[in-house]
Amino acid sequence: MMEQELERRERPSEEQKPLFARIHRRFNALFFVAFLFFAALVLRLAVVQLVHGEQYAREAEANSVKRIPIAAPRGWILDRNGEVLVTNEPVYTVTFLESEGQHINVDEVADRLARLLDSDADDPAKVPLSEVKERLSKMEKYRNQPLPTDEAALRHLYEKESILEAMRSGYRFMPHRIKEGLSVEEVARVSENLDKLPGVRLVVESKRHYKRGAFLTHVLGYTKPIDAKNKDYYLAQGYQIDDKVGVSGLEAYYEAQLRGEDGVMEVKVDKNGRTVEMREAARPKRGHDLVLTIDARFQDAVERILEEEVKRLRQKGSGKADKAIALAMNPNTGEILAMAIYPDYDLNLYNLSGKAFSDAYKAHIQGRERNEAIYGGFSPGSTIKPGTVLMGLQKGLTSPNETLYCRGAMIIGDRPFRDFQGRAHGPVNARTALQKSCNIYMYEIGLRLTRTKDSFTATLSEMDTFYAQFGLGVKTGIDLPGEKIGLRATDTKLGNIAHYTIGQYHAYTPIQLLQYVSTIANGGYRMRPFLVKEIRGESEGTEGLGPVLAVRKPEVLGRVEVDPRYLQVVREGMRLATQKGGTAAGAFAGFPIPVGVKTGTVQVDTKRGIDNALMIGFAPFDKPEIAFVVIVTDVPKGYTGGSAAGPIARRMLEAYFGLGASAKGNVSSPSGAGNSAASAGAGEENAPAVPKR
Repeated sequence: MMEQELERRERPSEEQKPLFARIHRRFNALFFVAFLFFAALVLRLAVVQLVHGEQYAREAEANSVKRIPIAAPRGWILDRNGEVLVTNEPVYTVTFLESEGQHINVDEVADRLARLLDSDADDPAKVPLSEVKERLSKMEKYRNQPLPTDEAALRHLYEKESILEAMRSGYRFMPHRIKEGLSVEEVARVSENLDKLPGVRLVVESKRHYKRGAFLTHVLGYTKPIDAKNKDYYLAQGYQIDDKVGVSGLEAYYEAQLRGEDGVMEVKVDKNGRTVEMREAARPKRGHDLVLTIDARFQDAVERILEEEVKRLRQKGSGKADKAIALAMNPNTGEILAMAIYPDYDLNLYNLSGKAFSDAYKAHIQGRERNEAIYGGFSPGSTIKPGTVLMGLQKGLTSPNETLYCRGAMIIGDRPFRDFQGRAHGPVNARTALQKSCNIYMYEIGLRLTRTKDSFTATLSEMDTFYAQFGLGVKTGIDLPGEKIGLRATDTKLGNIAHYTIGQYHAYTPIQLLQYVSTIANGGYRMRPFLVKEIRGESEGTEGLGPVLAVRKPEVLGRVEVDPRYLQVVREGMRLATQKGGTAAGAFAGFPIPVGVKTGTVQVDTKRGIDNALMIGFAPFDKPEIAFVVIVTDVPKGYTGGSAAGPIARRMLEAYFGLGASAKGNVSSPSGAGNSAASAGAGEENAPAVPKR
């Protein structure tokens, strides 16, 4: 019974039979399509394997594709008027790359290259023969065998070993530079023999070209190959091991913007390393361009003035006048108008290599590399006195018209403190103390402040805080790498409070002094100094400016807590310094534009009689559009800030406003001032970015 029931359930009913039939037909069709697909696939694989298999195997074995980066040119650097200061020049470079799987006789390749190239990176023609022998004899392979006696053979061996060293340096499967900057003759010789030089390539690269040579040296900076110390950092950023990067100045600070985007060259090579096909897969893109705040004509004039005035001082006998610095800034915006340091050097020297560079470095660069404007620490001397007077007025330690009698010396603690050269100035007030640069007035302010504090340390700390409002002892924020804060003294004796009031305690950088005087000039606003006003994209043509990508706007870092009336008192005292009886009267006699200045003469080494000369100032007096700092080190005996730095400052202003002999070449004001005294300060085209006084 049960068996009959199961049989009945397994048999489909009359209604189910058509449904099962349709399902069977669909499965059959699906299986048939799948069969055709796999049959076609098997047939294709059979054709590839049996008909073309040997051919494809040969090609796979014979060819491989390498993706080689094409170095992108760096962006240009231009002055505010669009004059190109830094660009790139194409150069031929010999590189060596041993591809994976290759077995190149590098010794043989190096020997051939040594015969084709004029010289190696060390320029052996200039290396003394004795030095060539010494270097070769120290190599392990030549320790137990005699060296050639013929000079030509000896030098060839040395050159070959230098090339071998370059071929084996760095990463194995990255291109190694053998020699940069090949001559036309060298390019021709190497090109004709490339089939005998496996792994060797001739590539066109770009080298940095500083169009004016020794110009704006410490601002622009230079590039160098990536060194071992920073290798890992740059490789992580996507650089190639043989790339060059900015290491100083704007080249370093704006590395990310100046760096371009590398292209890619796809190179197909056979199993013997011979190039079968080359294709540019991605075109390199040049980096962004920098447009400076500096007018190249004004900068050139300032550099020329520094050189001429230093040479004049050196003819006076004592004193080396070994260094001079001149800075200028728009006090209303923070734009740097000039940054000149003497002596300087030609940045193109960094394109040399080997012994040629070593010789050039010792002769022209060594001792001149530092940008003293942001690194150097200089005692400000009497240029700090405007700040001291402001401190006395603001803290109620004196009043604008209070008169003190200057006898030329006063006892502080247990010893006498004298005025400069022991000079007695008689009765002075806030304005005339600045005009005559009276030390006694400043000492008195320091002593009065000390009486309000419970320790000398507290007094010095209070002074630090006050001066820092103007940018002294703190970083200015300029767009250059490695800015220092100067040198800070730590001795807290009473006498050092007196020294502080006349600028013989801490040491500041010139850029700090520039920010300080600019803050006084513009009514108490501490502006961030800057050198790059715009970042632009690559221009479509070979010349001109590309699209604007970024614009630097003036930035107020802080406002000093000083009554504007007291700032005006101090400015008036600085104006008096250029008039009869003032410390800068001689330097600015007959100058047609009203100027406010403060001189400084710093006794660096009293035993040896070494003094530094300084001057800070601004012009025009009523509507300042330029603030400046001038420093000359180790001036001749008897010279002061007024007589050594003063002529430089005057000639700078002549160049800026287009006056007198210093305006040679019709150097115009970078900010748009006219070329005559009448136009100085006129109009509102240079209205300050900060609120007007």
